[in-house]
Amino acid sequence: MAKDNSFISSGNEIEFIKNERGELILPKFRVATCPDQVRPEVIGAYCDVFEEDLGILEDLRNR
Repeated sequence: MAKDNSFISSGNEIEFIKNERGELILPKFRVATCPDQVRPEVIGAYCDVFEEDLGILEDLRNR
């Protein structure tokens, strides 16, 4: 059995995918690091804007 090095702490988001057989799948995740010149809050702000834009694009596609 593989060693589990992952952990979940308060505030973490977990993505579940349900396959055609009704099974819940937890996709693998990658640990990312930011260069020293990039503050984590800048990446967080970028992700927020990206998610908003993605919602707008999905709305336009569904018209």
